[in-house]
Amino acid sequence: MKKKAIISAVAGVIIVLVGIIVFLLVRGHFPDDTKEKTTLKNETGVTVEQASISFANMKLDNDKLHFTDEQKEVLKYFDNDYFKVYSYEDLQRYPDVYKGAQIEIGAVVEKIIKSTDDEYELLVKTTGPFSMEDWGVNVDLPDDYAVIKGKQTSKRIIEGDRLNVYGSYKSIDTYTVDGKSYTVPTIKVYNVTTDDKRFDLDTIKKVATYIFGPDIKLSNPNKDSMVTWFYSYLVTLDNQSNDNFKSFVFSQESGFVSDLRNFGDDSYGSRLLYIAADLEHYLITVYDKDTKIMNLEYYDKDLKKLWSREFEDVTDFPMDYTSDEIMLVADNDLYVINTKDGKDKIEPTFVGEKVRVIMADDGAVLISKTKKDLVTKVDKKGKIVWSIDAKYSILNNSDDAYYDSANNNINGLQVINGNYVLSYNGDDGSQKDENEYNFGVGTCYLVFDKDGNIILEELEEKKTDNGNDEEAYTENYDDYDEENY
Repeated sequence: MKKKAIISAVAGVIIVLVGIIVFLLVRGHFPDDTKEKTTLKNETGVTVEQASISFANMKLDNDKLHFTDEQKEVLKYFDNDYFKVYSYEDLQRYPDVYKGAQIEIGAVVEKIIKSTDDEYELLVKTTGPFSMEDWGVNVDLPDDYAVIKGKQTSKRIIEGDRLNVYGSYKSIDTYTVDGKSYTVPTIKVYNVTTDDKRFDLDTIKKVATYIFGPDIKLSNPNKDSMVTWFYSYLVTLDNQSNDNFKSFVFSQESGFVSDLRNFGDDSYGSRLLYIAADLEHYLITVYDKDTKIMNLEYYDKDLKKLWSREFEDVTDFPMDYTSDEIMLVADNDLYVINTKDGKDKIEPTFVGEKVRVIMADDGAVLISKTKKDLVTKVDKKGKIVWSIDAKYSILNNSDDAYYDSANNNINGLQVINGNYVLSYNGDDGSQKDENEYNFGVGTCYLVFDKDGNIILEELEEKKTDNGNDEEAYTENYDDYDEENY
């Protein structure tokens, strides 16, 4: 009996010890797991390193965002901030502008270095982005080589293909192709097209399904409709009970979603849909050009309107937003709006006319039309922190918010390696023709740091859209015109 008692006691001690060990292991495991899950949750499309990130600052190559494949497609569609590259020389001459930037560039495939089921690597000759007319124009390209790398497409790219490439300019690298060495720019491809249609049916279907759910129908717009002014698909919701969400036109050329009602009269571009920074809410702007009244509406994932704001005497309404707040300039005033209830977080503050807003952790950078105070940094209260006077103003031939305004002459505003890079069509008032139309001086680069110090300010030599000699391009285009019309 004594022996059995000892054995029982030892067994009991062993059981207790095992239980303690298991408890400690489990306890030690869960805090790390919880921390990991919390970090992922905090960084999923909303914050980076515990700080809110605005939509204008979200980029596909930011691994800290932890986007799903569906969310990447949505961001790829709505992010239109790509520098159009017309000068190959500038890619190498101005690394402060282009290295790490999102760019759009035209290319002709010279050699296929690698092409597998998963990826491709191509040696290309570069040119300016192809416009609709360029696809049939036979232009001799200089030996301005680059290598583009991307995920394999269902429609394979072959030698001789003309491409419009959207991607990130990574670095200058050396490649050996057919025994010849090339030291050239490397571009990581996000999107590539062999025509003007940047987005195909599959992409638009994925984006529309993410926004509206699976109960939708996609079709080509009626040929007699004004919608046919640009490549697009019409997305119609099966549930037509919500007057604000019935049919939308998704552009294939850029991330542009417009209510179908815009195309029934002269109210072109008056009702637009934007994806919110958390990718779970939606903003709709309703703008009337006659009254100059703009309404900003905020919707949840179920397409329920959460709040609405009205702004008067509006000609343009640049904005940027995080999941928590919207910073918007309307009628020369800066608004900081709480996304939860649509209420002002500060009293509207006068900042002057602005054409672009990009938020920072401690405020926002605002872009104006004039060379005086072209760039202004404000804090969260709207107080000016610093400003930059530039050599050139932004070219502006119209005050129309949807046509040839100064906003449309901004080639891009990106944050690259911690610095701000602004590319725009510049103006000094010297380039007007006999009809007083202003063609501007060319593309201006302005690079500045977060404290407002100018790192680079340059004027790019003026070129035609395809980056080639204007006379040669005109001759080739005339030949194409005679052959095809």
